[in-house]
Amino acid sequence: MLYTWANTEYKPDSEDYYRKCNVQVVRNENAIRDITFTHAYVDKYQEQIDTSKEMLEFELVLKQKEDQLGKIQYSPQLEPKETREKDQSDVSQKSTGRRI
Repeated sequence: MLYTWANTEYKPDSEDYYRKCNVQVVRNENAIRDITFTHAYVDKYQEQIDTSKEMLEFELVLKQKEDQLGKIQYSPQLEPKETREKDQSDVSQKSTGRRI
């Protein structure tokens, strides 16, 4: 279904072009944020198959219809404090001093 939507021909008045889409950000198996686009469309989609790992990787960039930007629903949810503190200590231990 995602692939079909990503390759839908540009028809701004078509019902298939804009869709309601919920994006859930997950870290350590916990949902930390929900974002709901009420009139989303696919701005960019590309995929790459890694046959050695038997894995499909894809990039999907969604945008919201410009006159519907105010309808994006954003629900920040934070992880338990212990998980956040562990992640912060992991980052400081992995720091190499390089800027990316």
